[in-house]
Amino acid sequence: MDIDFIQAGDSWQNWLFTITYLSFLLFVVWRVIVSSSKPSK
Repeated sequence: MDIDFIQAGDSWQNWLFTITYLSFLLFVVWRVIVSSSKPSK
């Protein structure tokens, strides 16, 4: 059961890292789109 618990912990950390990375990536892409959509002065 200890091994299963460790694997579950690693999976949870990987899931959290994936969500955080995707959120950051989406934020960067959103900022680029907003900056590009704004008329340049």
